[in-house]
Amino acid sequence: MELQENGGCAVGRAFPQSLVGLLCSLLLFACGVIHAQSTSYVYDAQGRVVAVTANNGTSAQYSYDALGHVSQIGAPLPAGQLDTFTFTPTHGAAGTQVTIQGQGFDSNAANDTVSFNGAVASVLTASATQLIATVPSNASTGPISISAGSQTATTATPFVVDDTSAPTITQVSPLVVSVGNTVTVTGTRLQPVASGITVVDMGGSAIPSLSAASNSQLQYVVPNSGTTGYVKASTPYGSGISPLPVAVLPGTFSAFNMAGSGYAAIDGNGVNLNIATASQFGAVIFTAPSSGWVSLQASGISASASSINYMVYAPGNSLVQQGAISSSSPSIHLPYLVAGTPYLVIIQPVGGGAQLTMNAVSNAPLVLNTEATVATVVPGQSKRLIFQAAANQALTIFIDSTSTNPAGKSVSYNIYNTAQQSVLSGSVSNSGIIAVPVTSAGTYQVVVGADSGVTSTVQLHLGPGNALPTNGQAVLQGGLPAGQSDTITFAANAGDNLELTLSNISINGSWAWPVSVSVTAPNGTSVASGQCYTPAESAAQSTCRFPLWNLVQGTYTLVVSPPNSGSSVASFNAVLQADTVSPPLTLHTPATVTLGLGQVERMTFVANAGDNLALSVANVSTTNPSGQPVAIAVYQPGGTILTTNALQTEAFTGNGTFNLTNLPASGTYTLVITTGGEPGAAQLTLAQQTITTNGQASTYSGYQAGQNAGLNFTANAGDNLELTLSNISINGSWAWPVSVNVFGSNGTNVASGQCYTPAESTTQSTCRFPLWNLAQGTYSIVVSPPNSGSALTSFNATLQADSIGAQLSLNTPATLTLGMGQVQRVTFAANAGDNLALNVANISTTNPSGQPVTVAVYQPGGTILTTNSLQTVAFTGNAALNLPNLPATGTYTVVISTGGEAGAAQLTLVQQAITPNGQANTYGGYQVGQNADINFAASAGDNLELTLSNISINGSWAWPVAVSITATNGTTVASGQCYTSAQSTTQSTCRLPLWNLAQGTYTLVVSPPNSGSALTSFNVTLQADTIGSSLSLNTPATVTLGLGQVERMTFAANAGSNLALSIANVSTTNPSGQAVAIAVYQPGGTILTTNALLSGSFTGNGTLSLTNLPATGTYTAVISTSGMPASAQMTLAPQ
Repeated sequence: MELQENGGCAVGRAFPQSLVGLLCSLLLFACGVIHAQSTSYVYDAQGRVVAVTANNGTSAQYSYDALGHVSQIGAPLPAGQLDTFTFTPTHGAAGTQVTIQGQGFDSNAANDTVSFNGAVASVLTASATQLIATVPSNASTGPISISAGSQTATTATPFVVDDTSAPTITQVSPLVVSVGNTVTVTGTRLQPVASGITVVDMGGSAIPSLSAASNSQLQYVVPNSGTTGYVKASTPYGSGISPLPVAVLPGTFSAFNMAGSGYAAIDGNGVNLNIATASQFGAVIFTAPSSGWVSLQASGISASASSINYMVYAPGNSLVQQGAISSSSPSIHLPYLVAGTPYLVIIQPVGGGAQLTMNAVSNAPLVLNTEATVATVVPGQSKRLIFQAAANQALTIFIDSTSTNPAGKSVSYNIYNTAQQSVLSGSVSNSGIIAVPVTSAGTYQVVVGADSGVTSTVQLHLGPGNALPTNGQAVLQGGLPAGQSDTITFAANAGDNLELTLSNISINGSWAWPVSVSVTAPNGTSVASGQCYTPAESAAQSTCRFPLWNLVQGTYTLVVSPPNSGSSVASFNAVLQADTVSPPLTLHTPATVTLGLGQVERMTFVANAGDNLALSVANVSTTNPSGQPVAIAVYQPGGTILTTNALQTEAFTGNGTFNLTNLPASGTYTLVITTGGEPGAAQLTLAQQTITTNGQASTYSGYQAGQNAGLNFTANAGDNLELTLSNISINGSWAWPVSVNVFGSNGTNVASGQCYTPAESTTQSTCRFPLWNLAQGTYSIVVSPPNSGSALTSFNATLQADSIGAQLSLNTPATLTLGMGQVQRVTFAANAGDNLALNVANISTTNPSGQPVTVAVYQPGGTILTTNSLQTVAFTGNAALNLPNLPATGTYTVVISTGGEAGAAQLTLVQQAITPNGQANTYGGYQVGQNADINFAASAGDNLELTLSNISINGSWAWPVAVSITATNGTTVASGQCYTSAQSTTQSTCRLPLWNLAQGTYTLVVSPPNSGSALTSFNVTLQADTIGSSLSLNTPATVTLGLGQVERMTFAANAGSNLALSIANVSTTNPSGQAVAIAVYQPGGTILTTNALLSGSFTGNGTLSLTNLPATGTYTAVISTSGMPASAQMTLAPQ
């Protein structure tokens, strides 16, 4: 062997004193004046120095006599000159490895030739001073010859070929035994001495005796002291060790129940086990590699067993580790093992059988700044890497790429400290970073594996430091001792807008409290702080994001602290990334926003001051956890965007509208879309907040407290539009109405009012605003909540043009149907002075019902406004709109409307005329102070009776109505007063005689008592006088008068006659007890109310004396009442 020692003449071995001077003098060339340099010594098998090499490469050889004294010292050999000094062993059989020492050898084995007595040998290793060669099978005793280049050297003594080499063991069987089992050892030269001097031990424990022995085979029974290990056979010529160890089963297991066993070479083939039943087990042996780090990997697992247990034993059957494996968890990572030591693995299924293959693999080192590939070929498998760290060294594992099958799955990472305790775990689905929690110096482990049913390939490397990148990669942190904070740095550029997100926080200890988070700037100023919870504490707050906007250049520090000194941050993920800047929004073009973990997106749009815009938000979703809000903040043009100066901010968990009313400035606005840190998505559509004139109801919602709703619309010159608001909902002070204003382009208010929610007023919850005769331009609708503390939750708005209906024709019913907010316009033609009426019937409204339908009439010419109607009446039931004495000839317009609710009505235009048929017609519905004007036609000489009854008045009812009848030429032909029955029972029916009329159209005008009262209703009867039979002397005649009826009877008489007209059985009704009047007219002349020959009124029996009649001829008796029905019996008799 070669030994390197410090220089000088003194060496660590004693020599005979007679040789000391000789040795020193011969070694002067080696010591020289550079006595501090190193010198090499070569020793033979007896431990004697056979060569010395100085530091300059010059050597000298020593020879010894039979007594062991130095007999000769050879001449100095120059450096590089080929020569041999010694070889060992000096004898042996073919196959023996011989070590040759000397100088001048070629370090490339292929350039060295070694021959044993001429038989060329294989050179296994080579250096400038040592060769190892194998004795060839055809070798014989003789010198060893070495050639290198052009030089050749031969040993001074021969190598003896004999059978005295150390024994070799080629096989041991069985590999797994119980105490008492027999082990068979097979090999060569196992008992070369006839006396049988062969010693065997197993695992370093002696075997007391051999049960059988030969040169090729040994047998022994495993004693109670038997220990797992390699078998060693020793003879006088050396020792041989078995290629594989033998494992001794623990006492609880019997080799009789072993279904299979085998040796698993590290990183080699596995052992196949087929264990049929739960009463059996399998055994695997492996030898720990020089690193001491081993993992066991099972594959091809097929089992009927409920579980598969494993136990790993060290020599002496001390339990190293135990647990269970399955197809979803096939990997076993063992603690640090003793290098070169064999270990036994017992596989035992529970409740059934199992088949599998078990491999033993060494754990690869993870070297600083060196890329490593970790690939799993068995689903659910994990692998372990080993790396070294100094105390408190900052180290980071960078996961550079990840691929899985199936694709898109995550891979888990578990870091163990020097005490082989798990200190940090997490998962990465693509790329990521793990900060290693290093506290003490030593060996650290990282276990990498995918989930059940997944294989993976990962590229990773170990790097120095613990800095948070700004590229959005998740960094797994944590694993430090209790009470210790994680401190991480990151670099920022001036103006950076970054988002820091913490997630998947896990705490050991007092987990009921959150972790504290702070971020400080380069100058130590706090730029962000807050708290984050574990998912067990708060699912909604387990992901927390800290906006770091408009940063200054420099290095920032993130500190994450556990809740208290007794707890520790087991793990968390930290992500730092810049805000994403997306293309600008354009009107009516949906833009999808997809936010990864902690991501924030910025979008812009261009708008003008005063614009009313709406941002529709749809398809809102978040994950891990779901159901969290997506927040949108709007910033106005100019200025720095901070978390505190947004123009508006709103959070959405579902579809909604972000209303941007009356924008303050022209320019580019910025939208910042965020979550609390969790991944999210939404679809944004920017639109002008306009309302179209199509009559379709649009819903507007999402307004903030105190915010007005602003809507725009465009009108053409002369447009007549209807704006209707309905379904108003308010958060806050709902007891007050909302205010509505409509402004023109020049800012003029063209309509205003108030609207209520259905909860406030069912009758005012739909409100309509007429916008008539508009000028061309853009109009703005502003709907304001009751106060600054309330918000418009939602409302519907409808804008539509008035409908133009068909022209009304006399006596032809027209049905009008109004949708919500709809107004209809119809027309009719009339002449000045016409007395018309619109009969309104079949009135109905919906949502709510029972509301009025309003009819407004406008005269020809001029602009139709809400304030200049000729007449306006609201109807909730059947009635008439009287249009007496129309002022002009032309086309009249009727505008039919509701308060905004849907409605219907039937309109019939009729002339306001009386027919002299004796039928009572009812007239009513007159407005306050309005006269009733009714026409009738008469022929020349007509004698008609006009009777008013059942008069009803609203207002000053203590006064009578005035009645007048005018002819076509305007002459008054009759007039008087009539009372209601409440005013006067005797005068509540009044008759106006219209006798001897000229042909033409007459007008009845009934006027209320004054301008403050109104004709509610009255009945009018017009009829011709009845012509009764002629009276005969002494013949009673009965007269029966209907309402307003007058009867005329005649009798013949001579001049100078004296007659008497007796009246009996007088009666009246409605009211009773009223008088029946008789007027007698002489022959010839016109009968007028003022020229009767004689008249009288009778309430009972009586006589009208007709003495000395003035003329001969036919006399006429006119029998009447004041209008009420009556009857009487009359008898004409001579007097």
